Amino acid sequence: MREAMQFLHLCSIATWSGGVIIAGLITAPCLASANHFDDLALFGRRLSQTITVALAIVIATGIYNSWEGQGGSLVPLPHTPWGRMLLLKLSFVLLALGHGARVRFLLKAPLPWTDRQATIMRRWLRTEAMLMIAVIVCSAWLANLPPGEM
Repeated sequence: MREAMQFLHLCSIATWSGGVIIAGLITAPCLASANHFDDLALFGRRLSQTITVALAIVIATGIYNSWEGQGGSLVPLPHTPWGRMLLLKLSFVLLALGHGARVRFLLKAPLPWTDRQATIMRRWLRTEAMLMIAVIVCSAWLANLPPGEM
C-alpha cells in the first residue's frame, strides 16, 4: 500500500509541477510574446483543470505518506531531519498553492485578454514554476533522508 501511495504521489506531483514549470517557463512566455493572449487564457484554464485533479491526489497521498513516514504520529515531526524537511517542503507547497489560486482567479477574467493580463499571468506562472522547482528539490532531499520512524 505504501509503495502504491508513493507512486501516485510522485505521478501527481510530476503532473502538477511539470505542468506549471513548462507553462511558466516556456508556454506562457511564448504565447504572450506572440500576442496570443486569448490562447494563453484558454491554455491556462485547461491546465488549471488538470492541475486541480493532480493536486487533490497530491494532498491525499501526501497526508498518507507523511503519517506513515512519522510512524503514525505527528509528535516527532519537528524533531527529525525528515520531519523538518517535510515541513520545509510543505511550506513551498502552500506558497505554490496560494500562487496557483491567484492564477486561477486571474483566469476567470473574460476574453478578450489584454497585454496587461498576459503579462501578469506570465509573471505569476513563472513565480509558481520557481516554487515548484523548490518543491521538487525538497522532495528529492526528503526521499534521501530516513523517515522519522527510523
